Amino acid sequence: MPTSLPAASITRAHLNFYKPGGKGAEEIFVGSPKTNELQFDTRLVEIRDARTREAEFTLDVQGFEFLRVSTSFTDWDDAGAIKEVYYHEVANFMREHLGASHACPINHVLGSSDPSTPGARPAKFLHCDWSYAGAPHNLNTNPDYQPPNWSHLKHSHWAAYSVWRPLARVTRDALVLADKRTVPDSDLRPYKSIYPNGTTSEGNALAFAEGQEFWWWSNMVPGEVILIKFDTKLDGRARCAPHSAFVGEGDWGVRRSIETRVLVFWEGERVE
Repeated sequence: MPTSLPAASITRAHLNFYKPGGKGAEEIFVGSPKTNELQFDTRLVEIRDARTREAEFTLDVQGFEFLRVSTSFTDWDDAGAIKEVYYHEVANFMREHLGASHACPINHVLGSSDPSTPGARPAKFLHCDWSYAGAPHNLNTNPDYQPPNWSHLKHSHWAAYSVWRPLARVTRDALVLADKRTVPDSDLRPYKSIYPNGTTSEGNALAFAEGQEFWWWSNMVPGEVILIKFDTKLDGRARCAPHSAFVGEGDWGVRRSIETRVLVFWEGERVE
């Protein structure tokens, strides 16, 4: 349900949506120059600023959440330390924040908008990392994602979260998120990600439709995080939140971030 906000709280930017028949729209070769060949339906849309309104957003309603979560970890260039120390910190936070029985970080992506430095470039098309059909496939076919007791836990309610944290003040390529209340599942289109090692996963791209509502959190700084979810629960709650980086007026500098993907389980809780 769109919300009326003062004009000062709204920005306009071009966002990339699914294009029917667009070259590469159904397959994305991750880490390949072929990703530059993707074609999109680009639209100029309004994006509302959630700054000072953070408490109005919840994972179960909009599909995302804005939080202030500090960390003492600083060794972002050490992949081993991230897995040994930061993963543990994220797992403890997610388990406590969500009241879950298990939280298992499965991977992370260090992002940088500077093409001369290592790191993934910001994805600039509206997407959900996993589709409803693809999520169980992604786990069942990738043992690296499975917790030790996956054969038991997969029958319980589980969800996958992206914990997105800036490593410096965000001055370019900020995240924009679609309020799931304004995005019916009929607006979602499946696509396949193909990785250099040959593994695949299925996500959803967003097709444009009137009435969709978009939000961002302006001027993010370290100590702030965005949670974005995929959920298996079938009780009417938001199950996903399409998101993208976007180019804003006056963008400058370099965006550095870490996105940690976490599987969360509520052991014994039914999906329905």
